[in-house]
Amino acid sequence: EKMYVCAAVIVIYEYFVELVSQFFGRIPNIPQGKIVKRQPSQYIGGETRKQNENPDINLAIIFESVPWRSKDVYSFNVLNTLLGSSASFSTGGPGKGMHARTTKNLLNRYYYVESANALNFHFSDTGIFGLQIGGTADQGNRLSLIHI
Repeated sequence: EKMYVCAAVIVIYEYFVELVSQFFGRIPNIPQGKIVKRQPSQYIGGETRKQNENPDINLAIIFESVPWRSKDVYSFNVLNTLLGSSASFSTGGPGKGMHARTTKNLLNRYYYVESANALNFHFSDTGIFGLQIGGTADQGNRLSLIHI
């Protein structure tokens, strides 16, 4: 019956209340104890591009995987760990990520790849798995042609 919205460092309380009402006011009340049946999520893929002033580019290729209750979720988690995540500058200290396959096969091989991350998310109905690579926008064509 109740929804709580919390925020920190609110300068104008009335504006905060206005935003909460605007964005969350349409959520219908559900009587306590009533179960709402929803349609299962369906992976449809797609493409998103956003222009901005940032000189960097990020590309990702994503595939549908399995929901978190699947017995195959363990295989995706192992694959995610094997691929790992890498950045050309690591704040984690020496040796962090040096043996990840994203470091050995992408960052060390292609000078224009500045980051590479395995992506692995599982939901109740489906999941997604993929790889994200990043670099400077002037290297966008090269980044898109890497054979993984």
